[in-house]
Amino acid sequence: MIMKNSEKLGSASFFQSFLSSRAQVSGMLILATLLVFFFAALYYITTTYIRSTGEATISRQQLSETELVPLRTHIQDCLDLASRNGLALAGFQGGLIYRSQQGPHPDPNQADLGYTYLTYDGKNLPYAIIPPQETLGPYQSDPPEYPWDGFPEYQAPCTETCPGRINLTKAFAGYNLLTKLGKNFSISMQDQLEDYILTKTTTCIDWQQFTNKNLEFSKGTPMLNVSIAQASTIITLDYPIEATNTITGAHATLRAFAIEYTVRLGQMISFTSDIIDADISDLAFNLSASAAESLTFERKNRIRGLDYVIITTDPHSTILETPYELRFAIRNRRPALYLLNDSTHPEINTFIICGSKDADGNYDPPKLSIRESPTQFCIINGAGCDPTGICAPLNALDPDDNPPLYTYKLDNPESTAPTSGQTTVSEGTLAFLQLNNERLELTVNVTDGEHADSQTLRFPATLIART
Repeated sequence: MIMKNSEKLGSASFFQSFLSSRAQVSGMLILATLLVFFFAALYYITTTYIRSTGEATISRQQLSETELVPLRTHIQDCLDLASRNGLALAGFQGGLIYRSQQGPHPDPNQADLGYTYLTYDGKNLPYAIIPPQETLGPYQSDPPEYPWDGFPEYQAPCTETCPGRINLTKAFAGYNLLTKLGKNFSISMQDQLEDYILTKTTTCIDWQQFTNKNLEFSKGTPMLNVSIAQASTIITLDYPIEATNTITGAHATLRAFAIEYTVRLGQMISFTSDIIDADISDLAFNLSASAAESLTFERKNRIRGLDYVIITTDPHSTILETPYELRFAIRNRRPALYLLNDSTHPEINTFIICGSKDADGNYDPPKLSIRESPTQFCIINGAGCDPTGICAPLNALDPDDNPPLYTYKLDNPESTAPTSGQTTVSEGTLAFLQLNNERLELTVNVTDGEHADSQTLRFPATLIART
């Protein structure tokens, strides 16, 4: 079919219009796509920048661990030094640290030297044992009833059938004054250590060296605790410290510090206190020869007169590979004389001191002496007297294990100086006693060189003529 020219022109115009519309749509799609990509890229760049900026801000606000290591190490070193010195000092001084040493305990008065403390190895060392000074039930602190009446013979209370007498060495031989460990006591080793270590640690810290490195500090209240574990001693320091870099503003907080030593302080104090309790309740107990767990007790004699020092060591307790020492002093105590006229020597109670004269007036006196091997106190009457003589064994216990020295002296009617040699009773004394129906009094003593115990004996006296 043949189209007219006008029809051809209309068709061409429609086609061109159609193509133009499609081009406009495509352009808009392309533009929209470009906008999507643009905003996506913009979002990505923005969020990445914000995140990186935030990380940089945090980094500037928080000091790095590398910057904190010198400060942390310095405080830890101060804590270590103060702890080691405190533990050693308390051990050398019986658990006490004095105010002059930056501890809490008052310094001793010079007037109390020899009463509450002695000096050893340049340190004031308190007595952990002192002699009894009062009556405690049946126990006496002074002769002649010291340590108890009839010592060492003991008769158990009974009504009808009574058991035989037995020898007992139990006694009230002193007070246990060893410094206690826990805070529930008025004077405790834990308090001594905590006060000293805290003071020494805080004064040791040199803040200036870190201030010179552009750091400033805000410090809270430090608190220190000494914890006594089964096999160690643990010192913990709670010290809130905020460090700030004065240039960058970065800051960080330090707080907890701790150190542990293989010092079995709890066991050492506990076992040593048990040993002291045994020593002050039994005159036969030998403290320096005893053992508790792995502890050893070394005795240092004659530090002040007969006062002495005990050094307790534990191979399982060390500081820098050095065995830990706990020292304490003991004041010398009184020895205890065994009863001479006990149930095994009843003849002493009926013995008569006797001298004799022959027809020519020659006087043979009773002779008193102390004999050795075995040690005995003997009275040998004059010739012709009945009984001829008597000897009683001399025994004593010294709570400090000092060797005993035995003496005797006449008290009435004449008084003589103590002696361990031979003494005779004069004819005039015997005549006076016989005439006045009085008894001869004499006292047997045991001494360690400082303190003594004694027993006074009273004997009827007679003077006879011998044929």
